[in-house]
Amino acid sequence: MPLTLTFAVDAIAPPEPITVQSVCRRVTVREDVSVAGWPTVQFNIRAPLPASPAVCFETGESKTFIADGFYFRPGEIIGYIETVAGASVFCQAEE
Repeated sequence: MPLTLTFAVDAIAPPEPITVQSVCRRVTVREDVSVAGWPTVQFNIRAPLPASPAVCFETGESKTFIADGFYFRPGEIIGYIETVAGASVFCQAEE
């Protein structure tokens, strides 16, 4: 059964770390669909470091990280996320 959690993301530096909570092979992050008026924000993903070049995702899009031949471990930071402007609640699903 996938583990799902939510967390707040904003445009104020530094970007929020995407931290794995379980042993899993795949982690998907996106704006939580329960947010009023969803989708509401564009967001940037930076990986593997907070200073890595930003990849911009449009409202409603998601980003999936897939473990390369192994599993992600609890506590592992797999990337960083920030909104382009404003703030919202994001969902992280681990499978």
